[in-house]
Amino acid sequence: MSVIVETETGWLLDHHAYSVCRVSEGSTGNLCTRYQMRRSLFDIVSPFVMDSQFRKTGGHFQSEMGEGCVTNKKRKRKRKEPLNIGELRAEEFHQQVKSHICQAHTSFLEAGTQSGYFLLPDGTQPNDNNMASRSAAAMQGARDMFAGLLVGTGADCTESWLPLRDIYNGLALRSADIVNGVWQHKGKHSAILYIDDQPFIIPHECTFILGEMSQLTIGAPVLGTFDLLVLDPPWESKSVKRLKKYNMLGNTELLAVPLEQLMSPGCLVVVWVTNRQKHRDFVTRQLFPRKHITHLATWCWLKVTRTGKPVRAIDDRQKRPYEVLLLGRYADSRELVWHDREPVRHDSDKGLETATNSADDLRDSPYKEAIKMKANLTSETDFLRNGSHETQIKKHCTMEGCSMQRNFTIMDSGLGDELEEKQTDLGFVTDKQYVEPAPERFTRVSDEHISGSKCLKDTGLHATVDIPDNRVIVSVPCSLHSKKPPLYDVLKLYLAKDARCCEMFARNLQPGWTSWGNEVLIHQHLDYYESVT
Repeated sequence: MSVIVETETGWLLDHHAYSVCRVSEGSTGNLCTRYQMRRSLFDIVSPFVMDSQFRKTGGHFQSEMGEGCVTNKKRKRKRKEPLNIGELRAEEFHQQVKSHICQAHTSFLEAGTQSGYFLLPDGTQPNDNNMASRSAAAMQGARDMFAGLLVGTGADCTESWLPLRDIYNGLALRSADIVNGVWQHKGKHSAILYIDDQPFIIPHECTFILGEMSQLTIGAPVLGTFDLLVLDPPWESKSVKRLKKYNMLGNTELLAVPLEQLMSPGCLVVVWVTNRQKHRDFVTRQLFPRKHITHLATWCWLKVTRTGKPVRAIDDRQKRPYEVLLLGRYADSRELVWHDREPVRHDSDKGLETATNSADDLRDSPYKEAIKMKANLTSETDFLRNGSHETQIKKHCTMEGCSMQRNFTIMDSGLGDELEEKQTDLGFVTDKQYVEPAPERFTRVSDEHISGSKCLKDTGLHATVDIPDNRVIVSVPCSLHSKKPPLYDVLKLYLAKDARCCEMFARNLQPGWTSWGNEVLIHQHLDYYESVT
């Protein structure tokens, strides 16, 4: 159990406590060795700073507690140029979530101290810029063991060549053997798997694929569908591209991931995003609509030190002390009907009659009026002044007695590289803005999918608790790169008791979960664990 405290603002988690596992020894399996992630990986006792800044200040930082968050007092460098549109929207989002983050931090600070999770800043903590945790994260581990291993391996894969294989304690494999397969460990205790003589801890009752996206497409029928899908994509970043830390994934590639093959009806989808506004926009405006996922909530993960202070100043524009989670529910195609120019009628006896007109015929359809209305508006401000863009278009795109609504998204072309593709099947783009229709011509039969509980009331598959918005997860982060806190203890309230869970782009395994990624074992190396009594 990773949850220490739960309040209306969110959850205080202990990631380190969650990492305990037991490995069977001997033929009977009655004896077990307990392992846990190294304590030093979580020994983050001071805020994150560059070594040069640490040496310059001697490790003494001026900070104050305001509204439960750390605010830097250092002099701010004056910008020579104003913020661009993307930066302005990112700052607006930050101001929206800041109050929720600070409120949660304040509420958990006292509870975390009383429980012993947070240390009292009594001066006994080492003042060495978190050297212990940084050294632990720099251990040999798997390093580049899997780098280049997957190049070209998916080209010759077939479904029959992607078998389901079992793992047992002490199994030894070559690195070439671990790819292109669905691996599962059915034991009730963890196992140690040796790959090229390197030890990896495999949690109990877990399944994983170490492979490229092509393997996922092939392996989807083997994996089945899931009730919880967590995605942590390797988002494109200029700094990552410059340093060549890992392979990034473009938006077009992410849209090609076959999520529909992995999601059960009502599946809860959680996407980790960086603090770049364009990534949040992509998920909520393109990925979710394309995959028929309704965005229900936005949460934040606040990273704090062992004394409870945020790892960075809350208003630090270079790098925020929090990350964002976007949560949504999936409605499968059985809840959707194809529509275009012709009305779509529902008959309980005859089923659904669907129209098959091409998108080119839209120019002769009622949507033509919406296009004219959009063209006559001189700016996005004028458009919004006359009502929300969705409402305005629906007024001109709805025929009485027919399901003729069409979903549109208004986006600003001034966002620059935030928009990779600006084509639309309406063939209409303005200088300031453009109208992007929904990726496929569907409309839901009813609006009951909007609530996290209402969309599930007829399935009986999931919990019927609404997913709250603006919740905050607070925890001391692991110093391993891109290591996220465990989410199951937080999300299980919104899932069925025996929910099937899957993490994509994973860098570690979890008990009872299915994990997929090209570095899915990198955080499972035994170097990052220690035996405990």
